[in-house]
Amino acid sequence: MGKTTLAQLVFNDHRIMEQFDFKVWVRVSESFDLTRLTRSILESIDSSAVDCENYILQRELQQRLAGKRYLLVLDDVWNKDRHTWDNFILRFSGSSGCKMIVTTRNMEVASVMRSTRLLHLKQLEENDSWSLFVKYAFRGRNVFEYPNLELIGKKIVKKCGGLPLALKTLGSILQTKSSEPEWVKILESNFWHLPE
Repeated sequence: MGKTTLAQLVFNDHRIMEQFDFKVWVRVSESFDLTRLTRSILESIDSSAVDCENYILQRELQQRLAGKRYLLVLDDVWNKDRHTWDNFILRFSGSSGCKMIVTTRNMEVASVMRSTRLLHLKQLEENDSWSLFVKYAFRGRNVFEYPNLELIGKKIVKKCGGLPLALKTLGSILQTKSSEPEWVKILESNFWHLPE
């Protein structure tokens, strides 16, 4: 199970809704933009588009959060700049009922955000990796009917190193491809050697 999947399970648990007035999920990703992030949070709170200046957004967010208990999930955070995060966290000061879950692949991010509790997810074991890959790559098909693809698929799974996102992504890509050369092309692709 990956970081995002685990956060989704917590976010969607019925017991969570009983604890909070509302909950907000925002995918942050590489392009961290404080204004966009603030706008996304506001739009999640009341499901309507927000179009105003940054300082008005900040004030509006603080007003909407005042006295409320809420869960905020920031998914896939990459930004490691302490000053940026300090400015962001400032918007939530005075909110005693706020809980924040942050998913990241970078331990520096967790440190910069001054996390109080860290949960390190381990990579999947080989059997679990294969099961997850099969679920996406052979959706609705019997893997045993494709012995050549199974052999190539197991090599692809090994290269994924137990990373759920890689397994799901490649499985989804290969779902529509049933020829051996298409699978070999993925196996021998240069993207395995990209820098992190």
